Amino acid sequence: MKKDRQPSGAISFFSNFEVKLKIVGLGGTAFLLMTLLLFVVLWMDVLPDNMGGALFTLVIFGGALYYLGSHLPIFKSYLGGRSVFVTVGAAIIAGLGLVPSGAIGTVRNFISTSNFLEFYIVSLIISAILKMDRQLLLKSAVRFLPVAFLAMVANFFIVGLVGQL
Repeated sequence: MKKDRQPSGAISFFSNFEVKLKIVGLGGTAFLLMTLLLFVVLWMDVLPDNMGGALFTLVIFGGALYYLGSHLPIFKSYLGGRSVFVTVGAAIIAGLGLVPSGAIGTVRNFISTSNFLEFYIVSLIISAILKMDRQLLLKSAVRFLPVAFLAMVANFFIVGLVGQL
C-alpha cells in the first residue's frame, strides 16, 4: 500500500487560506494576487483609462471594503452594513489621497460617460425581483397588472386631451 503524501506546510497554508477567505467569489490567494497586481499598476501609473481598468479597480477596492464592512462589528450591526462601509470607505480613501488621481479619474470617467450607475441600479432592481418567490410574483401580478394597464390607458387619453388644448 502506498502512503498518502501529506502536503507541505506552504501548500496546506494556501489551501486553508483559499477555503477560509472568499472575497467577491474569489479565493484568498487569487484576490491577494489581483490586489497586488492593482497596487503595482497604480504605483507604476499604467492603469488603462478604459472600462477594464475602471472595473478592475472598482472590483478590487469594492470587494476589499465590502469584506471589511461585513466583518467589522459596529458597521455590520449598527451603521448600515457592508454597502455603507464601501461607500464611506471609498470616499475616505479618495479624499485622503491614498489612491492616485489617475485611478480616480479613470473610475470617474467610466461612471460618468458610460451610464454605469443606471445599469447598476437596474441590475439591482432586476436581481431583487428575480430572487422573489415565483408564486408571490404571480399573485401580485394578477392584482397589479390590470390597474397598471388601466392607468396607462387613462393617462394616454388625458395627455391626448390636454395636448388638444
